[in-house]
Amino acid sequence: MDRRRRRRHERGPRGRAAGVLRLRGGVPRPRDRQRQRHRDRRERLRGRRRGPRRRRPRRGKRRGGPAETPAEGEDLALVHLPTVGELRPVAQGVALPILNLGVLGHYPSTDLPGEVGNFAVAGHRTTYGAPLWSIGELRPGDPVVVETAEGWHVYDLDRTEIIAPTQTEVIADVPGEPGAEPTQAWMVMTACHPKFSAAQRIAAFALLDRFVPRADGPPPEVGG
Repeated sequence: MDRRRRRRHERGPRGRAAGVLRLRGGVPRPRDRQRQRHRDRRERLRGRRRGPRRRRPRRGKRRGGPAETPAEGEDLALVHLPTVGELRPVAQGVALPILNLGVLGHYPSTDLPGEVGNFAVAGHRTTYGAPLWSIGELRPGDPVVVETAEGWHVYDLDRTEIIAPTQTEVIADVPGEPGAEPTQAWMVMTACHPKFSAAQRIAAFALLDRFVPRADGPPPEVGG
């Protein structure tokens, strides 16, 4: 893809933080420590292999047989946003101690990458590494690539919306339609809006286009 938008770095006072949660911002951690944590998480994820693991059963999942819930804080994936030059780890959970690591947090009540339903994440926009600083620069058709131990789930951005903090229905199985039966695999990213404010939220909605197994190598969207 020949459209590239330069990554912007945070400048300015303390902001407030991310997602459908009502969070408060704080002083970001030093960038060198954040980069090292992200490198460590990437290495752990890419070195992971499927094997016997003890996990708690997931409740209320309808498709694909018995599912399991990752442990709180466990590394789940990497999210590539190639058009804005971002690569961010995803960990299980949206509690502040997790989001303050500068990662995206996976809402435990939502689905996992590639599953029919909604893989929903939240992240800080202006503090703690600002993983969703550039969410407002995403445009329909931009790729959102979720890398897991098994391969790459390639989503296409459908739209972004500005919503109220109380509009938690965006993380329903069918975004915006609580109780509806899902037939597609959605991904939703949420952060505060505008920057340095928690007055509203911005939500980016993407639909799964395809899955690329790790054995096939990375898709072109991430340089394969």
